[in-house]
Amino acid sequence: MKITWFVAVLCVGLTLCEPAFNRRQSISGKEDNPRRRTPSSLPSCFPGDGQLLLDNGNMVDMKGLRTGDRVLTIQAGRRVFSEVKTFIKRHPHQNTTYRTLITEQGNHVTMSDNHLIFVSARNTSTKMESRFAMSVKPGDYIFTTKSCKRDLCPERVVQISLSTKQGLYVPVTAAGTLVVGGIFASCYSCLPHHLEHFFLTPFRWFPWLLDPWKQDGFSPIISGLENIAGRFLPMSFPHSVKSASTS
Repeated sequence: MKITWFVAVLCVGLTLCEPAFNRRQSISGKEDNPRRRTPSSLPSCFPGDGQLLLDNGNMVDMKGLRTGDRVLTIQAGRRVFSEVKTFIKRHPHQNTTYRTLITEQGNHVTMSDNHLIFVSARNTSTKMESRFAMSVKPGDYIFTTKSCKRDLCPERVVQISLSTKQGLYVPVTAAGTLVVGGIFASCYSCLPHHLEHFFLTPFRWFPWLLDPWKQDGFSPIISGLENIAGRFLPMSFPHSVKSASTS
């Protein structure tokens, strides 16, 4: 009974994210028509060609990632490998518009506008916060493990581009974070990182809850509640979500 209640609370929490993006900003800063935006037209998170480092030293594309794999991430400021517990979404054949953040060192990460990435306005991880990818601007710093003598190094964003890519993947690790393309990111979108990490606890503890949909799809339980939320919840969430540092 307690698990059922917790899952219900979780699903309601997940619904909060999609209405927040019915009013979305483009690169120019102008808002799109909110009536043209629906939960299904605002997917998250990563395309199929996003690369992750496994604990055996091999690289794997997001499209080849499987539950049980252990991928590189940062936890308590240190590099660790965290197990992929489940997928919230997994649509290998869906084409989606993605945003690519490129640093002055040439490193880059690609994700949907409403996905969370760890960012700082300064050249330090002590001020790191989770923000929507669409809120990141040139001059902000994102964090990488590439060519970094420490566990994590800041790199300044110098360019942002949009492109259409195939695949839509939302893996959830035990840590709630992962390193994609060498860049440190959250597994989540819409809510502050720590809050959504809490809401997803049942799916991390009991990943079999999403077993029927983890291969190729999106849980109808979550999608149904998102549709309900789109009708009844206010669209009052900000375009930038801040949270405490994970380091």
